[in-house]
Amino acid sequence: MKDEELNDVNIQHFKLINGDELIALVRGSEGSRILLEFPLMLNVMPMGSGKESFYFTEWMPMTKDDVIQVYATSIISHSECTDEFKEHYIRTALKFKQTEAPKYNYTEDDIYDDDDEEYDNVIPIKTTIH
Repeated sequence: MKDEELNDVNIQHFKLINGDELIALVRGSEGSRILLEFPLMLNVMPMGSGKESFYFTEWMPMTKDDVIQVYATSIISHSECTDEFKEHYIRTALKFKQTEAPKYNYTEDDIYDDDDEEYDNVIPIKTTIH
């Protein structure tokens, strides 16, 4: 991609108070919330000899929303990414989007399995034993 094309794309690196580091396309803000589109978690992996590598994983992969709201009070710091890193994020995000998400069709039989018979003889907590 050309540098001029990426200058207008607001992709930022966020450090949250819980330690998570996110890379996301910022769509705007609403009050005290920042609207993030397709946030990816930045995972750092030590490679030895003082070197590190990183990889992305989806952040909040079970959400059905395209835009996730993050409260500004949960952010320690954030900064716009370099054009090179923006390009890497865009390529990775597109790969994640093209991968079909697993479908979860739970039935009552999945939740209450016949193999759970071992729990049938458990004494409820409210029962008093003398």
